[in-house]
Amino acid sequence: MLEKMKGMSEKLKEATNDIVETAAGAAEAAVDKVNHLLGDFNKAIPIIRALGLSVIDVRITTGLLPGVRAKLTGSVEALDGDKLKEQLTGKEQNKILTSILQSLQTVALFKDQLSEIGFKGVVIDLTIGIPPQMEVELLTEGRAEPSPLPS
Repeated sequence: MLEKMKGMSEKLKEATNDIVETAAGAAEAAVDKVNHLLGDFNKAIPIIRALGLSVIDVRITTGLLPGVRAKLTGSVEALDGDKLKEQLTGKEQNKILTSILQSLQTVALFKDQLSEIGFKGVVIDLTIGIPPQMEVELLTEGRAEPSPLPS
């Protein structure tokens, strides 16, 4: 019975080591992917600024799935469909920039359809990680300040 338990213990140790190695490999791949996305984001900053948006907050998340959250803000005038389309031309290789600009094009359509609300500002909460994500908040005159990033 003792030998059987020792054998099971060894198998459990092997399985645990396999899980740890798999998790470490997945974490390393996630870090590599996030690093690539951060490089794309850094290259996108001049275009983001040219649209009239500013980076006001950056948060870094560490762990098994690392990530970076950035908050961009600016005037609702940054949501000009023609300018956004123009900025997309020739930049398809930058996945983060392409994603941001395409999402903003969609938001620009909503903004135009809801013109009676009178939006004044825009806040973009961008998550660079696995998976990347973007949330856009349109601000009215009564709300000039963006919501804080959730902790």
